[in-house]
Amino acid sequence: MTIKEKSTHKKLISAKEYGYHFSLEDPIWILDRSNKINTTAVTSIINDQLKEGYLETLSYFARTRSAGFTVGCHSSFLRFIKETKCSFIDKAAVINFKKSPKGLRNYLVTLRVFIKKWYELGYDGTDQHAIDTINSWRIPKAVIGKAVRSEDPKEGPLTDLELQSCNDAAIRAFEKGTISLSMLTMALLVSHTGRRPLQILSMKIRDIFKVVNNENNNYYLINIPRIKQGVNFRESFRSFRITKELYDLVCEKATESIEVTSKFFCRELTQEETKDIPLFISETSLKKIDKNDNVAEVLTTDKLHPYRGSLTEIIKKISDSEKVISERTGQPLHINSRRFRYTLGSRAAREGYGEVVIAELLDHSTIHSAGIYVQNHVDFADRIDKTVGNDLLAISDAFKGQVKRKEEIEYEITPSVKIKSQSGEDTGSCQQCSSCSANVPFPCYTCMHFTPWLNGQHEKVYQYLISEKERIYKVTKDLNVTESLDRTIIAVSQVINHCNNIRSLEKRENKNDK
Repeated sequence: MTIKEKSTHKKLISAKEYGYHFSLEDPIWILDRSNKINTTAVTSIINDQLKEGYLETLSYFARTRSAGFTVGCHSSFLRFIKETKCSFIDKAAVINFKKSPKGLRNYLVTLRVFIKKWYELGYDGTDQHAIDTINSWRIPKAVIGKAVRSEDPKEGPLTDLELQSCNDAAIRAFEKGTISLSMLTMALLVSHTGRRPLQILSMKIRDIFKVVNNENNNYYLINIPRIKQGVNFRESFRSFRITKELYDLVCEKATESIEVTSKFFCRELTQEETKDIPLFISETSLKKIDKNDNVAEVLTTDKLHPYRGSLTEIIKKISDSEKVISERTGQPLHINSRRFRYTLGSRAAREGYGEVVIAELLDHSTIHSAGIYVQNHVDFADRIDKTVGNDLLAISDAFKGQVKRKEEIEYEITPSVKIKSQSGEDTGSCQQCSSCSANVPFPCYTCMHFTPWLNGQHEKVYQYLISEKERIYKVTKDLNVTESLDRTIIAVSQVINHCNNIRSLEKRENKNDK
């Protein structure tokens, strides 16, 4: 579909993504909120004989295929031209590119599709010999699941402790004010759902549900748009059940987005308009909108949603600022959204779910990729760790507080701020107690607001947790359940170590004074 732009009489072509147009003469083609193409990078270096074929073929993909795939075609052809410097795409040019170090698998796949379509469309610049050659290519299949199978500590699934550290870091960063409500919600959604960033960022207010079943029980659901099935923006969805706590957080974020949008348009939006407000709204993009535009039409597009890379940047910011450490490498955790996806699949396989369920959970259209999680599952049921290794204690970031003497506490010690052990003995204090619903004292040890006391009965808490872990395993025979206590056990161990170090230091200082 093409239209004429009144001011310049350029022929505008509609991109596949609704609401985006471009002209063959434009130096930059904007195909959606996350993808644009600098066509001059190619047209400035190729032979004039190739320009029409390049632009028209690229236009075909921009109209019919996803923006991401079209960008891939452009990138592959740009690399091909830079490497071969050919003035005509012939047999020799494609052979030389395949043999070159630049001819990587992904480039070969998209380049073959691009050149074949070029020839099919009938534009000058290539011939049948080149097509026969690329049709004969035997391109190795992509290696799927290597990071999962090898349990790669930098690229593969996260351990339970690493996952919990990431979630705790996000909450901690929000409490400190270093990230916004929007950032916290993004981080926890991608962690809990394992969805791709673009899926999370494409959600709208209408995607949040609370369902009541026949037994009057509440279920909390979100509709997550699908993106890898060749569908248009928000054309297809899959529902995902979330916790009440995450649902409340999402609703709070939705309220914030509604307020921001209403304030910008200087009026209260209608119920239907409100439903189409992005859950995560790009205030930068919002400021570029003409307030006289049709609000309902603007909201149905992707123009007010954040770009794809923003969520990945947020995850990395949280991990870096909160100094999340990998228990396996002892180094700062290498994190991206894909690792949360791998983690979700691995945990499901560990729970005994099969390929069909895992494929549904990860939003796959087939069970092909889901098989790697089932094949990689290892049964740990014959083993239970009674203690935590010293190496892990040294690198873990489970305990975030500061050990103090009771006498050093700067606020008033009242019954409402005391944290007692399961047996009723004092372990520390916390000023946030009045607004906290945690089941003290165990969650306190991983909370940054908790101040353990030097003379607190931390050893008894530790021994209780170890015995409780053993008791739970005897009842459930499920290590996944018992491992949920590991992070708390590590935190208590670290508190004990801190206390011992402080006492040892004081003894040395007293000895030197004498």
